[in-house]
Amino acid sequence: MRFKKAQAAMEFLMTYGWAILIVLVVIAALAYLGVLNPQSLVPEKCTFGTLNCLGAATTTAGNISIILTNTLSTNIVLKNLTITSVGSNVFGTTSNVVQYTFSDLCSRRGTKVNGIEVNSCSTGLTIGPGDQVSIETPGKIQSGFEGTKARFKIKIIYDEASTGLTRVSEGEIVARVNGP
Repeated sequence: MRFKKAQAAMEFLMTYGWAILIVLVVIAALAYLGVLNPQSLVPEKCTFGTLNCLGAATTTAGNISIILTNTLSTNIVLKNLTITSVGSNVFGTTSNVVQYTFSDLCSRRGTKVNGIEVNSCSTGLTIGPGDQVSIETPGKIQSGFEGTKARFKIKIIYDEASTGLTRVSEGEIVARVNGP
């Protein structure tokens, strides 16, 4: 009687053991081929507190491009932009932080307000209520991260034109790295 129970248990383990082994092999193959890559499952996003983020991306030159809208009812003067790489340091610098003044960003090509290129803004970039600003930072992303997703914490320091008070808007970007 005991022999029949042992034989039934052994047959059960052998039958289901092979099935479990096949499932594990299939999962390992999918993981090896990149189908189960968790980075591919993370959605791209761009969120900000005060300013409305319409989109963000990285360029093949290693730049970070951000499109924002002023949702406040007053003019604001953008002063500083700080980008922190969260997780892996895609900047290849000793720290994972890069900082820009809007004076520097305006002096190079790529900064636009309502689609019009801005060439200089020595005291900061002024944008009105509902204005859309397109910012492109100089190429700081190093090679070797192409195809991965990177997460950035963004901090923009701005002055309210009507009150002169300095404010901070913080946000987060998750974007696929396209270059350099």
